[in-house]
Amino acid sequence: MALVSISPQKPLKLDLYDKKILYYLSRNSRMPMKQLAKRLRVSPQRLHYKLQRLTKELIDPLILINYQAIGIKMHLLFLPSLSEETKQKLMDDPSVAFFMQAVGKYQYILNVLHQNIDEFCKDLLSEHHAEIVEVIRQIPDSYNPFLIGKIPEAIKKDKKIQLDKKDFRILLQLSKNPIDSLSKLSEATGIDRQTIKARVQRMEDANIIQKFRYSMNIFKLGFLIYFVRLDVTPTSREKILNDLRNDNYSGMVFATHTGFVFFYLPPSHKELFALIENIQTKYPDVQMEIIQNMEYFKINPSPSNVLKELLNDN
Repeated sequence: MALVSISPQKPLKLDLYDKKILYYLSRNSRMPMKQLAKRLRVSPQRLHYKLQRLTKELIDPLILINYQAIGIKMHLLFLPSLSEETKQKLMDDPSVAFFMQAVGKYQYILNVLHQNIDEFCKDLLSEHHAEIVEVIRQIPDSYNPFLIGKIPEAIKKDKKIQLDKKDFRILLQLSKNPIDSLSKLSEATGIDRQTIKARVQRMEDANIIQKFRYSMNIFKLGFLIYFVRLDVTPTSREKILNDLRNDNYSGMVFATHTGFVFFYLPPSHKELFALIENIQTKYPDVQMEIIQNMEYFKINPSPSNVLKELLNDN
């Protein structure tokens, strides 16, 4: 989990090796360290030092789970205002995957993982009006802010598989510690290492585990955070999605019934203007709304409470 304010932070200086490490970890944060050191042509000791620094100051490992594929509902909530008391409750609520304070029509945006969104709103937002948007799927990003390597990766297709308590125990532990070794996962879950390895691979193949990567303190890079809403025509959906995933500064994409909502994390407003111009030129019928992050930004992309519920139900 990360809770970050955009109040000025001292920029973190990164060399080329740091940037390459971030690139490879963005594609697979569980990559064996020996393999990563070999690709970078650095000693394991130097890699260990750099990873310690990056983890302490910039990144948190995470697992991206295909929640819709395992029966967990996801919604985006857009709110024009909140009381201070309600804001604090939402920031502390374990069902909130991210909480963003913004500028413009909507001052707050939430991503909520909850089986009953009406119940969630009744409990926490009874005195506030929220626009509720259902997320029908989320597409992992190939965010590449340092323009290293090739993007994007192919979008994996969902495969229906039956999960049991062992699978949910593994997912729950990985949501807490995404880079735990097989030995640590075995100790925490009571499941043998070979079974864990096989089941993780099975869930990756089925796109239940979408990706192992990391969250980043964007403000430490001096970058900006935007949230972009697109209403698109059915005929242009796949083309626009392909364009978004080929953009180095595009983050996680949330597909809705009417289009896409996605993070855009550029180093300056110039890249955002270029994106807007490109979309408007190629897709003149697209309706677009740009929302800029203003103050608070909380990330908790793998709320363990939802996995605990599934574990208890099976």
